[in-house]
Amino acid sequence: MDITAKSANITAARSDYESNYKRTTEQKGVTVAISTPITNAIQAVENTVNSAKAVGSSKNDRINALGAVNAGFEAMRAAEQVGKLAEALSQNPTQALSQDVSVSITYGEQKSVETQHSEGNKVEKSQINAGGKVNINTKGDGKNSTLTIAGSDVSGKGGTHLKGEGGVNMLAVDENHLERSKNKSSGFNAGVAISYGSSGFAFGVTAGGNVAKGYGNGESQAWVGSQVGSLSSQTTIENGGDVNIISSQVKGKSVKVNAENLNIQSLQDTMKYEGKQESVSGQVTVGYGVSGSASYSKSKMNADYASVNQQAGIFAGDEGYDMDIKNRVQLAGGAVLSTAEKDKNQLSARTFSFTDIENHSNAKASSTGFGMGFSVGRDQTSQEDKEKNEVYRAERERNGETFEQANPNQANSSPIKFGLGENDVHSADFYALAKIGAVNLLSNTKKSENASSITSSVISDGIFNIQDVEGQENLDRITKSKVEQTNHLDKPDYQSLRKEVETDSSIKQQFFSNIAGFTDEAYRTMFIAEHRMMTAEVDENGNPIEDSKLLAEINKEADKKGVDREEYLNDQESKGRNIYRLREISDQERNNLEKVTYTDPLTGKSETRYVVAFNGIFNDENAAAKFAWQNYMAKESESGKIDSRIYKDVYFVHHPEAKNPISELLVAGYEKMFEGSFGNLLGMDNSSLQAKDIMTKYGKDNLFIGSHSRGTLTVANALSALNTKENREAKLLSDTKVKMVGPAANVTNSDNTLSQLQTGSSRNEENKNGSIRIENHKLDPVGSLPIVLGGNLATMNDNVHDRGVVRRILDMFGPDSSMHNCYGLGQEQCVMDGYRKENDLIMNKEQTIYDLNRNSNNK
Repeated sequence: MDITAKSANITAARSDYESNYKRTTEQKGVTVAISTPITNAIQAVENTVNSAKAVGSSKNDRINALGAVNAGFEAMRAAEQVGKLAEALSQNPTQALSQDVSVSITYGEQKSVETQHSEGNKVEKSQINAGGKVNINTKGDGKNSTLTIAGSDVSGKGGTHLKGEGGVNMLAVDENHLERSKNKSSGFNAGVAISYGSSGFAFGVTAGGNVAKGYGNGESQAWVGSQVGSLSSQTTIENGGDVNIISSQVKGKSVKVNAENLNIQSLQDTMKYEGKQESVSGQVTVGYGVSGSASYSKSKMNADYASVNQQAGIFAGDEGYDMDIKNRVQLAGGAVLSTAEKDKNQLSARTFSFTDIENHSNAKASSTGFGMGFSVGRDQTSQEDKEKNEVYRAERERNGETFEQANPNQANSSPIKFGLGENDVHSADFYALAKIGAVNLLSNTKKSENASSITSSVISDGIFNIQDVEGQENLDRITKSKVEQTNHLDKPDYQSLRKEVETDSSIKQQFFSNIAGFTDEAYRTMFIAEHRMMTAEVDENGNPIEDSKLLAEINKEADKKGVDREEYLNDQESKGRNIYRLREISDQERNNLEKVTYTDPLTGKSETRYVVAFNGIFNDENAAAKFAWQNYMAKESESGKIDSRIYKDVYFVHHPEAKNPISELLVAGYEKMFEGSFGNLLGMDNSSLQAKDIMTKYGKDNLFIGSHSRGTLTVANALSALNTKENREAKLLSDTKVKMVGPAANVTNSDNTLSQLQTGSSRNEENKNGSIRIENHKLDPVGSLPIVLGGNLATMNDNVHDRGVVRRILDMFGPDSSMHNCYGLGQEQCVMDGYRKENDLIMNKEQTIYDLNRNSNNK
C-alpha cells in the first residue's frame, strides 16, 4: 500500500457523551415499635450474629481483634438477656411477659434528592494495515508536508516505511471523563413513647430531625497511543524535519530513523477525585425530665493519580536499531530498545538528553464524628434500686423519714447532665467530659494509600556516536536495558478505601461504646446507685429475725438441686449465708446511732462503740451483712472465748455490686488508683463520702470502723480526704478505731493518716494503741500482693490442706470459703476447706499494723 500526499493526518475517531440523573424520594408514615423481654433477647442474639460477621472484615488485624472483642461483648449480653428471660419465665411467665414492655408511636417524613452529571469522550482507533508493505510519503510543501498519526495504528507485514518532508509525528489522543454528584436529605419524626415495668407506667413525647448533604467530584484523562510497524518486518522513518513519538510506539524487526531531531515522550494517565458527606441529627424526649441527643458525622475522600501506563519509544527486534539524528535526541520517560546484540544497535547525534518521570497513586479517606446527649432532671435510678426503695423505704417515707444521705453524690448533683446519647449514664463531671471525648475521638478513622514509581528513560546498549561532552555523559548515565521501564501504577481504589474506613470506624465506635458501657456501670455503681446503711432487724431480746423470703429462696434452690431442704439450709449456714431480715437506716437515725458492746481481742476488755462496716467487691447486701457480723467484733461467750456474733446495732454501708464482673473490677481499680488525696480531687463515691461523714460526726465519740477487701480503699480514701490541717489540729478522729481485713489498701499508709487525725502526729510508740487493727492471710492476694493490691504483712497463714495457688484462686471466686473470706469469726466451711483450724473460729487473728511492722523489722 502506497500513499503519497502533500500532508497526511491519520487520526482516531472521537465520540462525546453526556448523562444526567436525578432521583427524588419521599417517605411519610407512622411507625409503631414494640419492645418486650422476648424481642430484646432476640435482638441481643441478632446483634451477636452481626458482630461475629464483622470479624475479619477489616484489612487491619488490630481492628479485627476489636471486632472479635465486640462479638464477645454481644455474646455475653445475649447470654445475660436470654438467661434472665428464661429465669423470669420459669418463675412467673405472666409477669415476665407483661413487665419491661415499651411501645413507641411516631409520625415521620423523610426526603432525599440525588443528582449525577457525567461527560467525556471515547476514542476509536483508525487503522492502516497491509499484508505487504505500507509506504506513506508526504512532500511538495516543505515544512508543511508533515505526516501525523494520532491514536491510530499503521502496519505492514512486509514493512512499514514513513517519510515526511516536514516531519513525522506519532501522537496519542486523550480520553476524558468528568463526573459531578450531589445529594441532600432531611427529615423529622414526632410521637409518643409508653413503657410499663415494676415501677408502673411511664409516658413521654419524643421528636427529632436530621439533615445530610454531600458531593463527589471526579475527573480523569487517559492516553490512547499510536502503534507503528510490526516486529516481523522492517520499519523506517526518514524526513527532513523532526520525528516526535509521543506516548506511542514504533516497532520493527529492525528500526531505522533518519531525522533532524528525535523526541520521545511518555505521557501520564491522570485521575483526581474529591468527595465529602456530612450529616447532623438530633432527638429530644420529654417525660419525667427532658433528655436529648445530637450527632454530627463527616467523611472525606480524596484521590490523586498520575502514571505512565504505556512507555513511548522505539522497540526493535533481533536486527536492532539504526538512528542517524543530525541534531538532538531527547527522551522524556522514553525508550529505545532492541533485543539484538550490541553491535547491531547504532545511534549518532550531535547531543543526547533524557529525563525520568515520577508516577504517583495516592488516596486518603477519613471518617469523623461527634455525638453527645444531655438530660435535665432525668431519673437514673435503676430498677433494682426502685424495687429496694419499695421494700426498705416506701412506708417509712410516707411517715416523714428521708434517705438522702445514702446517695450524697446525687443529692448534691446538678439536674443538667451529659452523656454519649439519650440512654447511657449521664453526669455533670469529669467523667462525662472524658467519656464523650474519648469515645468520639478514638472512634475517628483516617487511612491513606500511597504508591510511587519512576518511569525511567532507557536505551539498549549499542554503538554510540555523540558529538558533545554533555550528551556523552548523559548517555553514560541513562538506564541500559533490553526491557521497558514503565513501572506503571494501578489507579487507587478509593471506593474500597472509603468502605474500609467506614467499616473500621463502625467497629471502633462499637468497641469504645462497649467499653463505655462497662465504665458507665462502674460509674453508676459508685456515684448514682444507693449506698444504703443497713443493720439487722432484731427482736426485743436483740436476736436477729429470720427473713421468710430468704428462707423461701434457699428452699427453692434446694428443690431445684433435688436435695433435702434442711440439709441444704445447714450447708448454706455453714458458709455464713445470711438468713436474717435487714432494714435500712434513715437520715434521722444516722444522727442517733446506737452503740455496740463487744470484747476487744487484744486487751480482753469490753468496749462500747458505734460500729460501721464497709464491704468489698462482689457483695450483695446479704453478703455485706454476713461479713459485717463475722469480721470485726464479737462477745465473749460462756466458754470464755470471743466467739459470740453480734447482730444488734452493727451497721454497714453497702457498696452495691455492679451488674457485671468487669465493671465491678473497674470500681476496685478506680478506688485503688486514687488511694490517697487524688480520690477527693477526682470524686469520691457514695460509700467514701458516707465514711467521711460518719467519721466527722462520730470520730471523737467511740467510733469503730470495719472494712474488708475493697471496703478498705473506701475507708483509706475517706481518711485521706479528711487529712487537712484543720482536722489534724482538731484531732477529729481522737476516739476512732479502725479494723481492716483482707485489705486492698496499704494499711501502713492509712494508719499514718489515721494517726495524724487522732493525735496530730505520726504513728509512734506513744500513740500506738490507736493503730489500725489488721487481719491478713499470707496467701490472700488482695491483702498481700504488693503495689497492685494491698502489699500488707500477714497475721495468719492457715492452709491445713496445703491447697495450691490455682485451687486457692478458684476458691476465691467459688461458692465455698477461701483465704479471703475466713477472717474474724470465720465460718464452719473455713474449717472444712482448711483455711481455719478446728476449734479456732474465734476473734483472735488481728494485730495492730504498728506492732506487726515493728516485729517484722526486728526479725
